Amino acid sequence: MPSVFKTITRAVVQELDAGGDMIEVRSVLDADKFHCFCLVMGMNTRLYYRTALTLEGILESDEGEGQCDELDSGLPGLKAAFQAVDVVDSTGESTVKLPRGISRRGLPRVPQA
Repeated sequence: MPSVFKTITRAVVQELDAGGDMIEVRSVLDADKFHCFCLVMGMNTRLYYRTALTLEGILESDEGEGQCDELDSGLPGLKAAFQAVDVVDSTGESTVKLPRGISRRGLPRVPQA
């Protein structure tokens, strides 16, 4: 039986990339093998190579501010938190279909203006 982490990441990757160019990280333990924000591209083989493109290079920020909070894979058993804040007057919506048997707890926090 696959882990919950693997099942959720597979579902997210399938929702974001129906073409199959992206791969899911199969385990939380694999997270330290990839740098945060790096984009990888799959070849026709089982090898992947790192591109010069990063999400930090794509994201825009105000002068003097960091792109976003950095993630730390942390130690086993510790939880990592990530928060994205919309600083522009805009709205967005995202829907991810989770496989059966997987539920989420809590609601996302929306900052009040």
